[in-house]
Amino acid sequence: MKIKRTILTKLEKALKNRKILILKGRRQVGKTTILKKLKQVLKNKKTAFFFADDLSQQDFFKNPEILMDYLILKYGFKKKERFFLFIDEFQHIKKAGLFLKNLYDKYDNLKIVVSGSSSLKITKNTEFLTGRHLSFNIQSISFLEFISYKEKKDFNSLNINNTKTIEKFYRVWEKNLEKYFMEYLRFGGYPEIICLQNIEEKKENLNQLLKTYIEKDIIELLNVGNVIVFKNLFKVLCTQTGSLINIKELSNLLSSSQDTIKKYMNILEETYLVKRISPFYTNSRKSIKKMQKIFVLDTGIVNLINRNIDDFTNIPNIGKEAENFVFNELYSTYNNDLYFYRTISGVEIDFVIDEKKITLLEVKYQNKVNFKKIKFKNFKIANPTTNVTKEIIITKNYLNLKKNKENLFIPIFLFPFLK
Repeated sequence: MKIKRTILTKLEKALKNRKILILKGRRQVGKTTILKKLKQVLKNKKTAFFFADDLSQQDFFKNPEILMDYLILKYGFKKKERFFLFIDEFQHIKKAGLFLKNLYDKYDNLKIVVSGSSSLKITKNTEFLTGRHLSFNIQSISFLEFISYKEKKDFNSLNINNTKTIEKFYRVWEKNLEKYFMEYLRFGGYPEIICLQNIEEKKENLNQLLKTYIEKDIIELLNVGNVIVFKNLFKVLCTQTGSLINIKELSNLLSSSQDTIKKYMNILEETYLVKRISPFYTNSRKSIKKMQKIFVLDTGIVNLINRNIDDFTNIPNIGKEAENFVFNELYSTYNNDLYFYRTISGVEIDFVIDEKKITLLEVKYQNKVNFKKIKFKNFKIANPTTNVTKEIIITKNYLNLKKNKENLFIPIFLFPFLK
């Protein structure tokens, strides 16, 4: 059974839309495979597939006229017939945004689907595509997709309010889910890594992924000046995942200017390796506004950098790894609505989901949790105008959905199944 991507359903619907589809995400998370899957869906339609980072194909992208002449001669492109054009790693095209705009504006029957690995380049190019494109974030294999692949079975999400169904599911699947969770936490969600069986092969491929990222995106595409400082910054961030980041301290530690650290931090974020989240606050005097928390978007990379893969059962920072896992699960759904909470007096809550209603989440990777130490009540007192509807404590393996209507204790490996 191949790894099924849940985003494919959404993308297949978007193929009917006139707009350019842009699939964004870091290298090797499966963008090319998804493009090919979409092409297979269109088996009765005329399609063409290009790799913009392939030197042998780059001549086709010197200007739109050359590409269209090639499509006419090679694929029989006609102006009155629907045609689907797929371009992988489109940011390698010179003036890619303007290139795609010209195609979009001139050919009404041409549906364009592209992928890109650098948000810095994508953002620059999409300035020409205002009103002409739809963007989709392609992330690593989720834990739910991972479980479905391992068990060769499709799993549906569980309604968080359906207590009996959740408890029954947990009784049946607890041991398997716990085992799979440790494997996923250890090696991360890169599709290629998941499909390998040998630990040494997994490590070697993770190393190769990092090497390719440094060589292709950082040196070749983004022209980072001091690669050593850049690599060391990423290593430091992997040791600090889930922690507040202090630019001045990082600058001193790495003997580099604060401007350089800020620039490299932006590059790491815009190439989808790390993500910063900001503090939630309604009272600017009591909350820390400027300091952000940092997370790494793949736990396998964290363990590779921190040298935890070989002896994963005894790693000292398993709690932080668990928090990083929860972040990735939340980020895939909530993105811009996700915050943390921390006051100057020291009250902390790991995650705040701020939609029309507020959900508070605290990660306690323990068998027993002392609810009195969790500061949900402090949050509500300090923010009386907020509408808190759910208070969730993510545990190691303790499930309790009956404490009251608000407080839910959910094992970390069950959490991704709940909606």
